[in-house]
Amino acid sequence: MDGADASQLHEYARSRGMRTLYEDGLKKVATGLVGLPVSEDGVGDLAAVSEAILNEIQVKAIDHVIDWLRKKLS
Repeated sequence: MDGADASQLHEYARSRGMRTLYEDGLKKVATGLVGLPVSEDGVGDLAAVSEAILNEIQVKAIDHVIDWLRKKLS
């Protein structure tokens, strides 16, 4: 893949099963791993959903790193 541009790399990764962050987030909502924020009228807000999913992913990643560091330092 030397010399491949971004679209070629993306296409290659997708052909190997890569999901976008958005797709991964939707899967996490569907499986109940993260919640789906809703507006007062009960309709899901796509921007809020995307932000909540990314925040949840970041928090879980940070927690994972903290746990790893604790194990290494103890």
